[in-house]
Amino acid sequence: MKKIYLSPPHFSKNEKKYILEAIKSNWIAPVGPFLDKFEKKISRYLGIKNVLCVSSGTAAIHLALRVLGVKNNDIVLCQNFTFIGSVYPIIYCNAKPVFIGSESDSWNMCPKTLKNTIQKGGPNTRNLSVEKKKSNSPKSPTVPPPIPLPSSPQASSKYNIRTRNK
Repeated sequence: MKKIYLSPPHFSKNEKKYILEAIKSNWIAPVGPFLDKFEKKISRYLGIKNVLCVSSGTAAIHLALRVLGVKNNDIVLCQNFTFIGSVYPIIYCNAKPVFIGSESDSWNMCPKTLKNTIQKGGPNTRNLSVEKKKSNSPKSPTVPPPIPLPSSPQASSKYNIRTRNK
């Protein structure tokens, strides 16, 4: 049986060079000059002051939920086609995951189901965690991970969603 890889690794000459350099310098994890350089480059590229790299997507989702103020009994919408590392951060915040169906062609969250769920949501519906599973299909545009629900007063009151306003 032939294996089908969803995302096989790819290492060019530069990646191999930098990996060997990190091993030789003993700066493998969790900090080091490569991480510092990467954070500075991302900061400049995005035009923002603060950038923090973390060790996993799970840690990134947890940090994002904390920064957004997700807390006990808040509802976080997430897709049903996922893995536990995307759901645990919601539970770490004592929030409740509500699973939204995924599209069969893209494996991404179904926009129609999401809209229906948001419209039926209650006062504790707080945040939306989105993962892009595969390449875009014509029906499913790219959506960045985790994003807050609509923050305008009109959208918040229309869907009865609490948001964190600055």
